[in-house]
Parts: sequence; structure tokens; C-alpha cells
Amino acid sequence: MYRSEQLLFFKGGVSMKLKKTRFDILLNVLCLLQLIGITLFLLICWARIPQQIPMHYDLGGNITRWGNKAELIIIPVLAWIMYLLMTVLEHFPQAWNTGVQVTEHNRARVYATLLHMISSLKFLITCLYTYSILQTALMLELPSWFLFAVIALLCGDIGYWMYRLWKCK
Repeated sequence: MYRSEQLLFFKGGVSMKLKKTRFDILLNVLCLLQLIGITLFLLICWARIPQQIPMHYDLGGNITRWGNKAELIIIPVLAWIMYLLMTVLEHFPQAWNTGVQVTEHNRARVYATLLHMISSLKFLITCLYTYSILQTALMLELPSWFLFAVIALLCGDIGYWMYRLWKCK
């Protein structure tokens, strides 16, 4: 399996090299492609997006508030900020709440598992932002299952990685 080294920084100047796997690299590339793609989409289609667009949806996916298309800019800005913050967070494991006792024996496995979790969450969140921008820009209602699917995906992803983390102890 292809691996790329990532330097992790701990308190007191201690550092540790952690190998990023193809999984982590692929998810990061897909995140960047989505963010670049949705930014280009907005730039190219800006003139064709109506002045009034849906800005809020109820639990059923129905539009409950309309707003100016300038408000649409907030979503990709938030997506980029979230991506960048999570990318920086990847390098500072002392900020991670591991949920298990980290020892010299399990340190590499624990941090690798948490890195995978951060990468997959970053990817899911980027997908969520991308989908939201497209739905809003194209003036489409969200499907009624959307909120439940988002919650299930995020909780399922976190649950999966927490189970894997629990097995690391």
C-alpha cells in the first residue's frame, strides 16, 4: 500500500511521523477536486443563478426561506475554511480526543485510525457542502430523506472509526 509520511507535532516539541495511506491521500484529493469544482461552477454559472435562491429548508426538504444569491458565497467559503482547519488539525494530535489510553505500544495505530476518521469526515463534510451548493444554485428542493441521510452517514462514519479505535487498545 502506498504511504506518504506526515509529521505530527505534540506538546513539548515532540514529533512523530505517521504514514498517510492511499485512502487518506485519495480522500484529500477528492475533497480538493470537489472544492475547486464547486468554486469554478459558481464562478462560471454566477450570471445564470437567479437573484433569489432558496437559503433554508425544513425537515422535509421544503424551502422555508429565500435569500439573495450573494448569500450563496458563504457556503463555499465555509467549506474551504472547514477543509483547511481539518487539514491543519491532522498535524496536531494533541488536540485530538482519542477516547482510548494512548501508549507507546498502540500510539501509531491510534493516530493512524484517527487520521483516517478525520480524512473520511472531511470528505463527507465536503460532499455535504458540494451537494448543498448545487441544490441551492439550481433552485432545487432537498429530498425529504436528506437530513436523515446526512446524520446517518456522519454517525455511521464516526461509529465505524470509534469501533476501530476501540480495537486499537
